[in-house]
Amino acid sequence: MNSIPAVAPRLGLTLALFLSVFSGVVQADAIDLSLNVFYNDDTNPSSGGTWQVAAKTDESGLLDVFFYLRDINPTGILNLAPNGTVNGGNIAGFQPIVANHSTYVNLGFYQASASAPATEQTHFYGVGSIVDPEGATPNYTDQATDFPNASAIGPVRSTLENLNNPLWGDGDDLGDPDWDQAAVLASGTFAAGQSPAFYSTAAQMPQGHVFVNAPSGATDIGASSDLITPSTIVRSNLTVPTADFGDYNEDGIVDLADYTVWRNTLGLAVSPVGSAADGDQSGVIDAGDYTVWKNNFGLAATPIVAAPISSAAVPEPQTVTLLAFTAIAALITRRRRRV
Repeated sequence: MNSIPAVAPRLGLTLALFLSVFSGVVQADAIDLSLNVFYNDDTNPSSGGTWQVAAKTDESGLLDVFFYLRDINPTGILNLAPNGTVNGGNIAGFQPIVANHSTYVNLGFYQASASAPATEQTHFYGVGSIVDPEGATPNYTDQATDFPNASAIGPVRSTLENLNNPLWGDGDDLGDPDWDQAAVLASGTFAAGQSPAFYSTAAQMPQGHVFVNAPSGATDIGASSDLITPSTIVRSNLTVPTADFGDYNEDGIVDLADYTVWRNTLGLAVSPVGSAADGDQSGVIDAGDYTVWKNNFGLAATPIVAAPISSAAVPEPQTVTLLAFTAIAALITRRRRRV
């Protein structure tokens, strides 16, 4: 596992724009990103530690994804996405990019095509989408021997060599079965007092594509989705009570007073992540925090873990009543179109 070399910020933007040519004729399905935070002391959110980013998708797996992180060490980031070489030298699987900025780090993972003529194309299929307790791997000549219980889809890469990070989707490091299929793309460290989080602005949102099919021919490339804005969630190993179950005023019960805290701070960024009314640990008081409150309304102790959502309807503060909260924050139906 090698550290990802940093590049100029402009290069990150150039690659993101270049990869937009993969936008195809099908409507995007989904990419879900999880920032997994492991504190050195699981009772102390100021203890520093390590982080990893995992991705899961539907359809035929991840093609590329770009996202932004804050409060991490910008050096020593490890590339954990599957990669290797084919045709004696073409890079297969995912290539990483990292661009350091003053307040955030831009990370990207993309699969580039081999120039014609080539014996084989370079893409791995099923990354983040295959559901198998034994995990998944690229489809290559010795796959059944090396990983006899794992799954693989797509054309066989008969010239694959130098395979790194070959197995993904074999379980979640935080023990959540909803994330068992995910592929870990990167990991790194963060300093004491930092709380890693996704960074975004109106002009800087995560983006990516998935494959919507896996071709049968070794020289073919699967069709790709339209540009996707992935959902994001921050999860951690913290065991101390935080805002993560909706008790935003810390009085021991999730009630209307906690909604008032959320309403009065809606739109604000918080530090550390998970403080104040940041129930979903995104670093911003937003719709996800309302969902956490709604799902745990009336509880006094053990929290209900809310499933990550791609998007939600945010109630106008003045319209919410005790009877109305159960009908708000419904998921937006994902549209699907096939070729």
